[in-house]
Amino acid sequence: MSVNGLVGTVLSELLWLWGCFLTSSLMATLSLSLTIPLTMFVDIWLKGIKYSLLIYIGAIPMMTSFIAVSLLTHYESWDPLMDGMKYLHRKCWRRNHMYR
Repeated sequence: MSVNGLVGTVLSELLWLWGCFLTSSLMATLSLSLTIPLTMFVDIWLKGIKYSLLIYIGAIPMMTSFIAVSLLTHYESWDPLMDGMKYLHRKCWRRNHMYR
């Protein structure tokens, strides 16, 4: 019982806190949310367990959000929304400018 408490609680909290210090609390918390899909994929790979299609579809937003936040925190000066708005503005301006 004490080994489970030591490994299950103290070690996991220590690793989470260390992850917060190395990256950020957002990345550490998102990494914790990946335990479910990653455990599912390991069960599929090692044990051959079959899950329903809904479980696979539910894992997609979790993985996508982790990848998106990883990219956004890696490139701190990158603003994809502003880049997209500038791209749309250039496209619309060029099209409207050509017709005048």
